[in-house]
Amino acid sequence: MSSIRRLVPILRSSLLFGLVGMPLGAVVFLTGIGLVEGKPLAAFRILGYPDVAAALTAFFGGIPAIATGAVAVFLRRKARSLLRFAYVMTPTGAAITAIYLLIVLGVLGGLRWRPEIFVLAGGITATGGVTALCCALLLCRRRSQSGR
Repeated sequence: MSSIRRLVPILRSSLLFGLVGMPLGAVVFLTGIGLVEGKPLAAFRILGYPDVAAALTAFFGGIPAIATGAVAVFLRRKARSLLRFAYVMTPTGAAITAIYLLIVLGVLGGLRWRPEIFVLAGGITATGGVTALCCALLLCRRRSQSGR
């Protein structure tokens, strides 16, 4: 029974990061793409195809977000203040996203690394960092309000 209790915070954090991080990451990424193109709302056209948008968001954002949420449980025990936790989670989220992309695009996809792929991977990795920062602030805020 105690091993199940140890899993509850990990599952709760992973769920929070997954539910909040996926849509937030999609908005951050699409906004970044739009700004790079010079047409801020142009990238949001993909939302006209909700099944494609949801699949891409879940595939490229869901797995790293859930993994980052699991790691957040261990890191928030070490960093007691909100700023330290956010400071640690930003590069952690980016690193987890980058590792995931290397595995998916490099090993499983057999993709040839062209300059466009580096730019896209960099954008997705930066999105992972920004999203981890936002989720970390939300998670730490919830924790301090509950009195734990």
